[in-house]
Amino acid sequence: MNSEKPKDPVSSLDEKFLAQMQTLSTPEEKLRFCLDSMKEAISQDKIPNFKQFWEVRRLCLPLFKENLSSFVRSSLWNEFLELTTEARKLKEILDEQSSFTLEQIDLALTDLEKDIALLQENKLEVPRAKLPDESRALKESLPHLADLQGEINLFNTLIARQSSLRKELMVTEMRIRHKNKFFRRISKIGDFLFPKRKEIIQQISEEFFAAVKSFVENHFQNGEILHAPYYALKDEVKAIQSIGKNLNLNNKVFSELRNLLSSFWDKLRDIEKDRKKEFTEKKAIFVENKQKVQELIDELSPKLADLTIQDADSEIDKIFSFMKTVELGKEEVRELKKQLAQFKAPIEEKKKLEQEKRIQLEQEQQKKRLQEIEAVKQKINECFNKSGELNVESLQSEIKEIQSKIETLTLSKFEKQTLDRSLKPLKDLLIDLKEKALLNLSEDDLKSLDSLNQVLAERKKRRQDIKNQLEIYRKELGGSGFDFEKAMMYREMIDTEKERLEKVEEGIAEIEEKISEIEGG
Repeated sequence: MNSEKPKDPVSSLDEKFLAQMQTLSTPEEKLRFCLDSMKEAISQDKIPNFKQFWEVRRLCLPLFKENLSSFVRSSLWNEFLELTTEARKLKEILDEQSSFTLEQIDLALTDLEKDIALLQENKLEVPRAKLPDESRALKESLPHLADLQGEINLFNTLIARQSSLRKELMVTEMRIRHKNKFFRRISKIGDFLFPKRKEIIQQISEEFFAAVKSFVENHFQNGEILHAPYYALKDEVKAIQSIGKNLNLNNKVFSELRNLLSSFWDKLRDIEKDRKKEFTEKKAIFVENKQKVQELIDELSPKLADLTIQDADSEIDKIFSFMKTVELGKEEVRELKKQLAQFKAPIEEKKKLEQEKRIQLEQEQQKKRLQEIEAVKQKINECFNKSGELNVESLQSEIKEIQSKIETLTLSKFEKQTLDRSLKPLKDLLIDLKEKALLNLSEDDLKSLDSLNQVLAERKKRRQDIKNQLEIYRKELGGSGFDFEKAMMYREMIDTEKERLEKVEEGIAEIEEKISEIEGG
């Protein structure tokens, strides 16, 4: 036999509810009060209070046994059944929603746990934080600080996900056993994330403070600012502050850093005040010196139009040199230079016109020179075309006249070589005419070996000259970076010399054969 006492439904209800119920005298009023409480417990505009609903429901059942009219009992009973059915359906819906929410929380929590595992194994990608890069003093430290801040940003993201899951879990209705299990998993994640983030924040705080302290100590010693102008250091302090705003620093370091930079900033501001005061005192000197330079400019101005370009340049340069010997502010220097630049403008225009005239004259001289070179070439061609009408003396006179003309011209090395190449056929023709004159002598004269030997010596000399010229052309073609046109011209010159060499070789062989015939005869 079960000795346990049945659970008293009234004991779980709050005292306010019971007190209100005690004030009601009839069973009908009590039932109406209970049904209204049940309806309120499962109202849709708030989270259903199923515990209160079922406890009030149990309290209602004995009341239906009280003395009630049939109509009232039937009406209240039907309402009682409708509320019970509605509560059960609502419970089923909420259970389904709770199950879905539980599943989603589990998936999100599992995904977070996987990321934590990858992070612990150093397999999770940690993007480098983007920090302002205007600071020169922290240029070397900046990459490592960006890496550390990137790690902190990652931990902040993971912690935000953990906190979001915790908040969602707190407002989600589910069995206490499931909720406690989730809370244990979330707490385990927090036990890893928070200490690790604190450790990295401590590291980045110490490194950033050390870098800033080194910067301050390097530029401020014994009450003096060193190694940089104060305005550049002010910009550097602003750049450091900008970096600090993007870093997660602990409170202690942040406070020390603020005091350090504030003190340094005050020193820079004091120096700035002193410099401004000094500048104000020097301003009078600047104005006085500017007036001295202005007097020189005013003195030069009316004379400028009558001076030559060289003299005008010289006078302006003297003023520039004088400006370097006196103290002037940036504003004064800028104004004076502007005036001198206005002086130089017409001078530069004159220079430009003279330059254009000089270029035009050079072009005309070049054109005339090229025409004279072309005239020499035409003269050579004319002589060659009428060579059949010329004897040795007349051809020799023409060649001498052409050579004299060439000597009067201003020629480049290439142009000289071109004219010499054009003249060589005439020279060869002259030698041929001389040789023919010797070879056409009488038989008695031919017996004179001196004549033949003279011809042979001349031809051998020609052969050696041609060989020497060939060697010069080959060296120039092989050792110079000619363009395509010049390279082709040098190859043509080499081919021409080779043809001349073959012709001379044939002539030498012919003379040697005749000498042999005479000697053999």
